[in-house]
Amino acid sequence: EQLPLFVFGTLRRGQCNHRLLEGRYRRHVPATLQGFARRHPLMIVPRRDGVVDGELYFLRGDTYRQTLADCD
Repeated sequence: EQLPLFVFGTLRRGQCNHRLLEGRYRRHVPATLQGFARRHPLMIVPRRDGVVDGELYFLRGDTYRQTLADCD
């Protein structure tokens, strides 16, 4: 199943690792992840009242698996 990819750190537009997503998604939208909070700039942890701002990417089907592997 191909699900959208939520990003909150260096994969966001304008950040250093966004190049791993360039040309590999159909669209993106601003998004928030409820129930989590940032612990460090690149780490989130569950927290009932937390919210993490990010972006939701709808990846292209033909590069979906490779994109996830590259972003991992």
